[in-house]
Formats: sequence, structure tokens, C-alpha cells
Amino acid sequence: YRFKNNFYEAIEWYKKYIYSGGSDTSWKNNFYYRLGLCYEMIGKRDSAIIHYRKAKDNNNAIERIKVPLTSVEQNLIKISNNFDAGDYKEVITNANELLQNNLLSELQKAEIYFRLGRAHLELGNVDKSIEMLVIIFRFKEIQNTWILPNSHYQLGIAYKKLGNRERAKTELKTALKFKDYDGEKRLKYWIENELDNID
Repeated sequence: YRFKNNFYEAIEWYKKYIYSGGSDTSWKNNFYYRLGLCYEMIGKRDSAIIHYRKAKDNNNAIERIKVPLTSVEQNLIKISNNFDAGDYKEVITNANELLQNNLLSELQKAEIYFRLGRAHLELGNVDKSIEMLVIIFRFKEIQNTWILPNSHYQLGIAYKKLGNRERAKTELKTALKFKDYDGEKRLKYWIENELDNID
């Protein structure tokens, strides 16, 4: 439901999952955070804060308690959900529309181009995907963020699809060099798999 941006249904689903029991607090804390996000996406800030506070040791939840989601951040969440739902054309439409906003930070622009690059890649528009991903490197704010290594990784995938094995390996090896970013362990696993398959 969240992936389809149906936040009301997502709230009910998360509630059932959380209250079904279980002693694993890590997934509960993550779900409390996501539940808070859903409430915030439908304009219920007070309910959102209640659930953010239940998400113990979740840095994202702590930040959201301090600062509410902006309209740009809400649109980025919807675009990300569109992608996860496989609505790639919707990603492209919504991302291009959001790029018209003059108040975007460099980091937000980079994330939008990243979503565009991935959506075009999924649709088989490989050259267009590369065009979008390369734009990301213009933005200085992406240093030390997940966007930079992930962009190199996606470029590696794109060049592999074009049959350019050497360029693909260069991009993948570049992505492998980065450290201390969100999702590092998972991405490095994917990179090493791709490199093994190329060699």
C-alpha cells in the first residue's frame, strides 16, 4: 500500500504487523518510523510524532520529530514509492514535474536524477538513463552520501547492458571504493556479484 502511495491502507497494514507480536524490536522500530511517515503524509503530524517516538534508536525518526517533512520531501517519498511499485513511467512524469521546483537543494536534485536514471534503465532507455545519472556528478552536496556510490553502480549496470564491459567494470570498481554511507553492505554485495559476472 505504501508503494502505491495509499497511506491510509498502509497505516492499517503496519498497525496489524506491529501489534501481531514478536520480540524483535529492530523491525518494530523501523515499522513505527514508517507508520509515522504514513501519518505525516496524510497531514496528521501529531500522530506521526507519537509513532516516531516509539521508533527507538532510529536516527531518521529522531530527525523527523525535530523537523516535519517538507512538500518536496513528501514528493520524493511518493516518487520512491512509485519506483518500488514498478510504476516507472509515473516516476518519470512526477520527477520531471518536481524538477521545475526552484527551491530544490542540490541533494534533492541529485536524488531526482537518480530516480530518473533508474526508471529509464528499467524501461530499457539505457542511453537516457546514463544521461540522467551523469548529471548527478555536477552536485557537490552528494559527497559522503549514498547517492554517489549508487550512481556509479547504476552506471555500471547501464554500460553492461550496452555491452561496454570495460566501462562497466570501471564504474563498478569506483562504486566499490566508497565507505561509510547508508546501505553500504548491501550495495557492495551487489557490486561484487556484478563484477564476478562480468569477469
